[in-house]
Amino acid sequence: MADADKQGRKTAVAILLAAGAGSRFGGGKLLHPLEDGIAIAAHAARNLIEAGLEVMAVVRPGDFPVAELLE
Repeated sequence: MADADKQGRKTAVAILLAAGAGSRFGGGKLLHPLEDGIAIAAHAARNLIEAGLEVMAVVRPGDFPVAELLE
């Protein structure tokens, strides 16, 4: 149980939908690195975590590289 729950406050949770195939992007969008070399999916997760949210990611079945990145 999160510390906020123990103190009677609610914990906000973000659901990161990372289950797209990136077909319009040409595939591999979630693992594509931005200028700083960090993958798009990692940026999205980091932004949510820095906002103080617990993050649950939803990935496509069998998309182990994205699942491992967001673990």
